[in-house]
Order: sequence, then C-alpha cells, then structure tokens
Amino acid sequence: MRTCIDTHAMSYDELDFAFADLVLAGLQDGLWGGLIDDLSAGLALAASADPAEVRAAALDYRRERGLLASEDLRGWLAARELRAEDLAAHLRRVVARAAAANLPPSHETPSTAELAGNLRAEALLAGALQRCGDLLGRWGGAARARGTLYELPHTPADALLALADADQVSALDAIETGDLEGRALRVAALAGEHEKLCEEVADAEALERMLRRHRLDWQRYRFREAAFTAETAAREAALCVRQDGMSLDEVAGLARVAVIDRTQRLDEVDKLMNGVLLATAPGELAGPYPVDDGFVLVEVLERSQPDPDDPQVRELARGELVSDALERHLVGRVHWHVAV
Repeated sequence: MRTCIDTHAMSYDELDFAFADLVLAGLQDGLWGGLIDDLSAGLALAASADPAEVRAAALDYRRERGLLASEDLRGWLAARELRAEDLAAHLRRVVARAAAANLPPSHETPSTAELAGNLRAEALLAGALQRCGDLLGRWGGAARARGTLYELPHTPADALLALADADQVSALDAIETGDLEGRALRVAALAGEHEKLCEEVADAEALERMLRRHRLDWQRYRFREAAFTAETAAREAALCVRQDGMSLDEVAGLARVAVIDRTQRLDEVDKLMNGVLLATAPGELAGPYPVDDGFVLVEVLERSQPDPDDPQVRELARGELVSDALERHLVGRVHWHVAV
C-alpha cells in the first residue's frame, strides 16, 4: 500500500479521497481489520491449498467478472498493476482459508513485512478497496441528505486514530501526522452522519411499514434438497416418497446422493426455487425440477412470516430504508479515478 497510500482514488461530489481515506473508512467500519486477519491466515495456510480447488476457484473468479478470455484477464490485471501470480496467490489463500475454516488456528502469524507486501494485491483482488470506497460514497450521501456535507460537525476520531496507529501494515505512517488526523476527523464525521441518518429514517413506524411491504419475500423457509444426476432416478425417488411412504433420507441413501438442509428467505433463492417454495406447503415434496447439474427434489419443512422482533429482519428493513433515503444522493456523484 505504501506506493499508493496518498494517491487520489475516488471522489464524492467535490470531496476527494486518497487510498488512505479508504483504509481509514475500512478501519472505522471494521472491514479493513477483517481483511488483514484473512490475509494473515491465508498467507500461513496457502501452501496447503488443493490445486484442483484453486483451478476451480480461478474459473469462478473469472466467470463472475466476465474475464474468461485471457486477453480480458490480462487487461483487468494490468489496469490494477497486478500480475497473474498475484491472482493465483490470492486464490490459494482463499481456498486454503476456506478448507481450514472449521479447524482451530494452528498456524504462525506472518511477519509484518510479508503482510505489507501482499496487502495491496489482496485488497484489490478481494474487493476490499471497492467496498471501502462504497462506504465513503454512502457516508457522503448521508451527509448530503442531512445538509452537512460541506460543514461536517466535529466528531471525535480518537478511536479511529488509535486503530490507525496500531495498523503496522497499511502504510498509514507514510501520511504526515497532521494530515492523517484531518483525514480521520473527516471520515469519522461522515460515518457519524450516516448513523444519524439511519436513526432518522428507520424509526419504528417506518420499520413496520417496510416489514409489511416485504411480508412475502422475507418469509423464511426451512427445506431440504436432494439432487440426482438422472431424471429417471429423481422421478423414481419421488414416487417412493409419495406412494410408498419412504422418507427423503431413505431414498437419497439408496441412490447415494446427499440431502442438504437449508434455511433461507424467499428473496435469497433463485427464480426456480422461489416458485417451488411458494407453491409447496410445509410437509410436502416437490419436484423433480431440472437444475444445472441434474434434477432436484425439494421437501419443505417450515415456512415462517418475517418476525418484527427478529434483529436480522429489522436490520434488513433498516438497510432498505437507508438505501431508499440515499438513492438520489448517490446517482452520478461517486467517481473512481483508479481501477479497483
């Protein structure tokens, strides 16, 4: 990060932000600390990554970003001053970290120099810098919505400066002390304006109104899936359940396929599953339905309406209310000056 920490990265309206501001926003939010923790674990575990899983992860990464053509990938990396080796190393870290996710930590912490040397590439390839910029854009939009964008109230930044001082890998020490303090004060103030806007637009009445709007698509379903490679096998399994009284576990066991338990909201599933869940009463089996890798049977176990007392549901409602309030303050106002 040292080579770019004071480089102009983006702007909101007439407010300019360097990479240092993006790092500070990430520290304020907690996103940046999580990135460094992930990088540390990934560096320690990378050698254990399964090559086949790394190749699969590379294909997914390129497909998600429309980079299947080699020329497109080279151009994308070049725009960010990255190498193919940087991407390969990032994917090894991701794969190895995922494989060890449920295991107790058993690795040594990489050195500060190793973390610092890999941080810029990781922040770009993991999308962390993009997310930090998105935070600043939303916080700027909140300040504009509240009429304080160019007269930000004084907001203490002691906690943020303490985080910046403790961060030994992001090159914030390359920013002069007075400049860093000024940037931290601005970031803290913008974050504070966003919190105030959240409190203003997400009052009890607005939250209840939003819950009524989403009473259908925020329904939560508990269901089970069994995927079969052949349609004939899936149909036979369905008949065994419906006519012979066998359980989904029993027919799946005979066919040597897995039964996967899921709990999801209606808005979290794809279009096909959305229709299946809406049309299937709890306790019933649906399918088989064609999917990418075969045919699936779906057993719906439970359907529940969005609970106003559920913190997750209230956070969903709060997030949508804030997004609605910010929408007109974001369109055409956030500009990136570097590729992230």
